[in-house]
Amino acid sequence: MAAASFTSAQVAINFGFEPDAAQKLVAAFETTDADKSGFVENDEVVALFKELGKTVTQAEADKMIADVDANSDGKVSFEEFCVMFSKAEGGLKDAVVKKHGELQKIKGAVGEHSYSEEEKWSFAQHFNYSFEEDEYLTSKGYVPMEPDSMDMFSKISDGILLAKFINLAKKDTLDERALNYPKRKPLNKWEKTENLNVVINSGKAIGCKVVNLHASNIEDSSGKEYL
Repeated sequence: MAAASFTSAQVAINFGFEPDAAQKLVAAFETTDADKSGFVENDEVVALFKELGKTVTQAEADKMIADVDANSDGKVSFEEFCVMFSKAEGGLKDAVVKKHGELQKIKGAVGEHSYSEEEKWSFAQHFNYSFEEDEYLTSKGYVPMEPDSMDMFSKISDGILLAKFINLAKKDTLDERALNYPKRKPLNKWEKTENLNVVINSGKAIGCKVVNLHASNIEDSSGKEYL
């Protein structure tokens, strides 16, 4: 069985990538390697190209892997991943670098702040994966969320998804029955605030570091997504 591939920006630099692009290629590989096996396989290649707005069939992904799969194990190591993108046409190479290095800049009350597009995408996908079988969240449209949009920020704004996420991290940290849930009409500002205060206090209780974050920052995140 092949050993897990060595993932390092220096490896990418050795294949001719500039240092900044090399770091972003590492991020792309680590995100694409959804099962954290140290290798990228057929379905993960297809998912990567879908993320980049390119449609690739399973057969096409097989060919792409075969073209760089030096040891013919049907999997792409990081070194082979570098070869795949060093051979890619310019637009595709630029797309993966841009996708995994973009910072969203936001004007805050004091100065300009930023957050990583890659981090936002990863959190959204993690929520989708973690709650794909949660009957309430799926039936109410919380998940799946669109990782390339600002969808995540609105979906967490009432505290319900975040409360479930805390209980996923540490079972029974909070009593979900005590939360406010929308019935005939959406939750109002005060009901959301009650939920979010429970979330913040519960997060602190399980060891999360929460500094200068208030319920109002999450309930109305417009312009404060970086928090």
